[in-house]
Amino acid sequence: VPPPARDVVETAGDPVAAEGAAPAVSGDRAALYGGSLERDLCDRNALVDTLEGDRSKADAWREVLEVPDIRGYIAKLTPVLLRADTRVTLHEYEDGVARPVQSVLETGTIVLVDNRGVPKVRCARGNPLLSPVLTEGAELEGRSWSGLNPERLFVVQPAAQPIEEFRVVDIMTGGLLPIRI
Repeated sequence: VPPPARDVVETAGDPVAAEGAAPAVSGDRAALYGGSLERDLCDRNALVDTLEGDRSKADAWREVLEVPDIRGYIAKLTPVLLRADTRVTLHEYEDGVARPVQSVLETGTIVLVDNRGVPKVRCARGNPLLSPVLTEGAELEGRSWSGLNPERLFVVQPAAQPIEEFRVVDIMTGGLLPIRI
């Protein structure tokens, strides 16, 4: 069983088109994510209930992801476990607003991905996720974790075509596991 995700580390820097700033991987890459058919990675109903329980938070959440229906959108996403530290734009909810923060999610974090393999929601807190703003010379700020390598932060790019089946590493056995969407 993977360790629970502990922290989010923010990155700072000026937005630039920085090719090669982080290894880009396609969302359909086999073994990019972990998963299980025996263990529920994310309680999507509890996540939706929490989001819908705060109207202003739900409105901010829908605005970030540009979706009209939280429950319907979450139902279309697939829960997976990150197998590498991954750059994202995470949205924190503060004072009625979803504030974007350039972040690194730790290996072991459970996220919900869309049908192109791109992380869209952090399961633990329901934070909306968007693609990161790549920065040249970005420095990591905040709490770190053992094994964090700033030279090896992944950025997930959308798969060229919608994915019908993810090939993930089974977190129970270590073998490859097909997960139908």
